[in-house]
Amino acid sequence: MADASQSISKVLPPFSIWGVYASVAGRPVVWGKLVMRVLPDQRVQGTIQFRGTPIPIEGSWNESAQQIVFHSPYAAYSGHLTIYDDVQIQLRHLVLTGRLRMLPPPLYRRANMEPG
Repeated sequence: MADASQSISKVLPPFSIWGVYASVAGRPVVWGKLVMRVLPDQRVQGTIQFRGTPIPIEGSWNESAQQIVFHSPYAAYSGHLTIYDDVQIQLRHLVLTGRLRMLPPPLYRRANMEPG
């Protein structure tokens, strides 16, 4: 009997749309959508949106380490990619797992950085 899931080469598609599911203390708190483009030089650009407002992101993809890093004006993300095929249902799963770090809003950062 064949294994239902098998490892494959880990390559991010050049354009993709991801569902975002985040939790704090085991409880879901954020659901959103991530639209991401991986450019030829391994830079990442796109948007993330949670309530209909797209927020620009930019970052980088390190294929050899399978690590992705991107940031927006409000948060920074660092994580790893897992890709596997579920042959029973003929579906490829691309899963990013990592850490999201919230940043102070841009106006707050600017106000506290400028000399008074």
